[in-house]
Amino acid sequence: MEPLGIRAIEVGPQRAVAELEVGPGVMTRTGYVHAGAMMSLADTSATYLAVAHIKGSYDDLDRFPVAIGLSSQIVSNVQEGTIRAESQVVHGGRTLIVVETRVTSGDGRLLAMVNTTHFVRGSRA
Repeated sequence: MEPLGIRAIEVGPQRAVAELEVGPGVMTRTGYVHAGAMMSLADTSATYLAVAHIKGSYDDLDRFPVAIGLSSQIVSNVQEGTIRAESQVVHGGRTLIVVETRVTSGDGRLLAMVNTTHFVRGSRA
C-alpha cells in the first residue's frame, strides 16, 4: 500500500474509504491509471473494511480476512487527480465477508466496480 501511496480516509465495520493520487507510479504508458493500481486500491479498501468488520487486527494473522475472490468491471479511467475506493459489506458472515467497492474519480465518476470475498482465517476455532 505504501509504495502506491494508498491512504485510508475512513475505516469502520460497515464502510471504508481509501484514496490514491494519480501519478507516474500508477500509470500505464498511455497515460491512464493502470488497472492493477485500481484493483490494489479497491482490494486495500475492502481489506480495511473486512478487518474492521470482524473487529480484527493486522497483527492477528490467525484471524486475518484473506481475499479469496475478486471480480472487477472497469468502466472508465482518468489521467490525473485522485481516485477513491468506497467499500461496504454486502454479506458479513462468520466465515465469509463479501464486500462491494466502487472506485470513482475525484469528481465522483464511476471508474470500476469491484466485488471481493474474504475468508476469515481461524473462524471455525
